[in-house]
Amino acid sequence: MKILNLYQFDIHDQMIDALTYNLKKQGIESDSLNIITWRFKGHHKNGKPFIISIFAFLMIIPKVRNLLIKLFRTKILLTLSEKYSIVDIHFFSPIYDELIDELKRRGRNVKITIWGSDFYRADNSRREQQRIIYNKVDIIQTETRQICSDFLMVYPECANKVRSAHFGIIQFDIIYELLQKGSNEVYKKEMGIPTEKITLACGTNGSAGHQHLLIFESIKKLSPEIKEQLFLLIPMTYGGSKPYFETIKQKADALGLPYKLISSLLPLHDVGKLRIVSDIVITIQKTDALSSAIMEHIYAGGILIAGEWLPYKILDENGVFYLTTPLESLNETVSDTIENYNSVKNKCMENNVRMAKLSSWNIAIKNWLAIYNELDKMNH
Repeated sequence: MKILNLYQFDIHDQMIDALTYNLKKQGIESDSLNIITWRFKGHHKNGKPFIISIFAFLMIIPKVRNLLIKLFRTKILLTLSEKYSIVDIHFFSPIYDELIDELKRRGRNVKITIWGSDFYRADNSRREQQRIIYNKVDIIQTETRQICSDFLMVYPECANKVRSAHFGIIQFDIIYELLQKGSNEVYKKEMGIPTEKITLACGTNGSAGHQHLLIFESIKKLSPEIKEQLFLLIPMTYGGSKPYFETIKQKADALGLPYKLISSLLPLHDVGKLRIVSDIVITIQKTDALSSAIMEHIYAGGILIAGEWLPYKILDENGVFYLTTPLESLNETVSDTIENYNSVKNKCMENNVRMAKLSSWNIAIKNWLAIYNELDKMNH
């Protein structure tokens, strides 16, 4: 069995790397390629395949870049895929439609791994296009059972090929290591955050889908006594546009509260510290499949306040404590949480143990292996 993982977003590099690393620990050959940047990581670390190296080199020439993508990307990927028994498409978008058609025509085994918003944010027209491809591939993998259930409401005809397996969180190991060496207070001091303040993280990245402005509106309505206790963390490290970033900065300034806006990508250990110092995290994203960032916040001991519409049932099923709120009650939920901070925090005490059982790679990799083994048997 030899697996090629195809993906297209830089922000997925770490999770794809962790997947291929943990497959390697299990003796499975697994390579990965970002089809936008042509970042290739091979099982044997022998460098890029020659065809990828040539194409990546030509892609640096601005005048021919778009032409090369239009004419040759699918052909290049088809040539590369001949070395693999399984092709895993991560985050399903139109960029893969033609490729999947060709892969299936040539008898390759293909899996689509749904990350969440590739399903939830697809409009009706795109969902019908996806239906055609879903019916052609061998297995469709969802991150959670909740996504699986929602998916089958739309595509009931795919019931016999849908499986669930989630990514493990490599950041858990880093957070654990950091907590052995320091504490919430230690890392607050290191980051210039007053230790007497309750740190409130507003979302986890710079995407407008995090609805930062609505979070700010709720904070604005808090009583002066509650506001006095707060320090805001505003992570904007990826996913947003420059105009949106400027708007967020202006609105944060207008709140009149101390805050730290994080705009540059952080090393892994600094990401771990960011999770540890976040006493409370608010996520009212329009859609989310329980991102690794949210799970890291919970593992690090933070209190999660989540929009009640988000599909986080897997947390309930595993006994993880968190708070949900309708959008119109966010202000009251935040206020109540801060007023009863110590008692709410105590309810989070076992969350790290429960999250480790839920999302450590040692546990998660077993389900991935079962799915890949099932796919591999289809070759025989």
